[in-house]
Amino acid sequence: MKIALTNLEALSHDREYGIKLVNDQDTLDRLVETLKTHTDPQVRQSSARIIGSSLLNNPESQSIVSGSGFLTRLLECLQTETDNAVKASLVFALNAAVATEHDMRELMKAQGSQVLRQVYQSGESEVRGKCATFVEDKVLLYYRVIQDIEAEISSWCGDFQRSLISAPSPPETDLTQQKLLSSLMYTPPPQTTHTRGAALMPSAMKKQARDECHTEPEFLVWLADRVTAYPSEASELDGVEELVREARHLFGNPKAARKTAWEDKSERVKDEL
Repeated sequence: MKIALTNLEALSHDREYGIKLVNDQDTLDRLVETLKTHTDPQVRQSSARIIGSSLLNNPESQSIVSGSGFLTRLLECLQTETDNAVKASLVFALNAAVATEHDMRELMKAQGSQVLRQVYQSGESEVRGKCATFVEDKVLLYYRVIQDIEAEISSWCGDFQRSLISAPSPPETDLTQQKLLSSLMYTPPPQTTHTRGAALMPSAMKKQARDECHTEPEFLVWLADRVTAYPSEASELDGVEELVREARHLFGNPKAARKTAWEDKSERVKDEL
């Protein structure tokens, strides 16, 4: 079975084959059933990847599953899944399946963003990175377009900041942290996915959703500590350092952040004495 799924996964990247696969209801049903019931996590992960690859950047495939309740079925699989690698692949499949405003409304109605946040909060690094990609690609895309998106952006913004604060390693060596910073800071390119065909401009959290993306006080301290760890005489900033410096200016007064960091260190010294 594993060999057959591996071959199917390779074929699913082809646009025409992806359409045929998704259009075959029996095959799609078997893949979902495998996700729900198979005991081998590698088999479940392959099934999720096949679904995601068949839908990714494939409008014909996406239109076949749109409005069919397929998103709800994927969410149900995600809620019961226990393996982190399979969860990451399921989030990838969800991201590939959500292609229009109608799809995003269906996901929101099924409490999909809340499910993803639960998965994010309990998940490992790869899962968190996939969730951050979903937020950047889809949740932020419909800011002020779909009801309740603003509340979700606020929750995600807090989750991302707290994850960065509590991470055991610095962002320079952690790709997931870099993804979280990117979701908070960068604006993805525009996409034409609105139901009326108009181009929608995705928005980075703090840049375009400032009122919803509230700054965690500890995040300012974290940013100040990260900036002071960089050499001030560096002529060129690498990608991570540039992100951190930009975030420090965007999320709060840089001088206030620096003062907070010094005061925090001072208090720690007093406690030790």
